[in-house]
Amino acid sequence: MITIESIRNCKPDENDETWAIVRSMKSPSKKIKQVTALSPSTDLFWFYRNALKNKQWDKDIFDTIYVPRFINELKTGSEKGFTYLNQLYQADKENKKISIVCFCPTEDMCHRIIIAGLLQAAGCDVLLESNIDYRKYYDLYKNG
Repeated sequence: MITIESIRNCKPDENDETWAIVRSMKSPSKKIKQVTALSPSTDLFWFYRNALKNKQWDKDIFDTIYVPRFINELKTGSEKGFTYLNQLYQADKENKKISIVCFCPTEDMCHRIIIAGLLQAAGCDVLLESNIDYRKYYDLYKNG
């Protein structure tokens, strides 16, 4: 099972692996593997932070700007992102407990739901805070 959650709720000792899909970690942990290939680029991260700071961050900006840009980064970036998604798929098929975390407090407008949707579409057992089906992101990934 792959659990998608905020790093604040994460309990690394309860998982086979915990992956932080973030660009930087101020206090790295030996129990958490940082996977930058599944995080937004520095430019996209600062786009998000500036929109948040200017009170422009909302579902429309997330859906129309952030999601397509993040998916494009996954598709056009190095092969590492695809490689890590495949590793997660294999881990799920081997019944490993993996937690995927980032610093966003909720999942509703966070890149981790995009990753969750790609894994859901691949048939992985994904546990989210909301139990929402995010497979729509695979269609954007495939057709975008």
